[in-house]
Amino acid sequence: MKTIAVYYSLNGNSHLIAERIKTTLGADTLRLEPVKSMPKQGFMKMFQGGKQALFGDMPALKPYRLDVDQYELLILGGPVWAGSPAPALMNFLQQTKFSGKKVALFCCHGGGKGRTFSKLRDALSGNTILGEIDFPNASKQDVQTLNAKLDAWLRDISTR
Repeated sequence: MKTIAVYYSLNGNSHLIAERIKTTLGADTLRLEPVKSMPKQGFMKMFQGGKQALFGDMPALKPYRLDVDQYELLILGGPVWAGSPAPALMNFLQQTKFSGKKVALFCCHGGGKGRTFSKLRDALSGNTILGEIDFPNASKQDVQTLNAKLDAWLRDISTR
């Protein structure tokens, strides 16, 4: 099944997961990049990210090429900001309309997934959601444990 992982990563956690998806499934990847970069640490990171998530601000994304029709499975993911999907991912979903696709969702967080998956499911109506998985503090987890969890999930969704 031709697969792509579309993701946003600020601090590298979601990138870590997307790279494992790429290696395990032979998937393509698309890393979403906002035009204006975000601070990666400190108060301003939390303030700007939280403000975007709470008020539905969607940062402009750098141009990307994606023909969704090429793919049978889209795996979408990114960090959780203020209990919501990162605004860059939500902007992607607003710009890239598709339906009738198989979709799987992942998120990375340091304090809980909040309403991330329910908001993504709402934005993806008309598609089949095969599964969801979250990774608390992904870069701080034992690599073997993290990979085993992800690999089991990937096996599950790729057989549906």
